[in-house]
Amino acid sequence: MVEQEEVNHVYDGVRRALRALGLDFDRYGTKEWNPLGELIKPGDRVVIKPNLVRDFHETDGNIYSIIAHASVIRAIADYVLSL
Repeated sequence: MVEQEEVNHVYDGVRRALRALGLDFDRYGTKEWNPLGELIKPGDRVVIKPNLVRDFHETDGNIYSIIAHASVIRAIADYVLSL
């Protein structure tokens, strides 16, 4: 039996967000696109701080407004590791 790798549908959203930030805009959509290349150089140490969001939810007060979903963290980590 072959195990299927789970598809992370969030990658597209992260990719679009990085593009919207203008990161390596001219090479977007090519194999050379490196949205974090101007910020991170090979050999740099990187800390990913995922909870850069509000500390409360305006309507229901649950804690989920401060928890970054692992699929977003994974996508950002993959971009960092690909440098």
